[in-house]
Amino acid sequence: MKKKGINEDPLFIIQDDNGNIILVDDQAMYARLDKKAAEMETQGFDEMAISTALLRIIKNSGDGR
Repeated sequence: MKKKGINEDPLFIIQDDNGNIILVDDQAMYARLDKKAAEMETQGFDEMAISTALLRIIKNSGDGR
């Protein structure tokens, strides 16, 4: 059941090596991360390798904290 007024914008949640949770709600960055994750999954990469690649993208974008 959908409720009106609830924000349904995409949100990417990832944990860095220090245990910090990173929330990505920028739609362009979300799309970039989602595309990269899907690409790596189809190539057979494991979750750790995908997380490492996504964190690198975030940090290189200047959004990593």
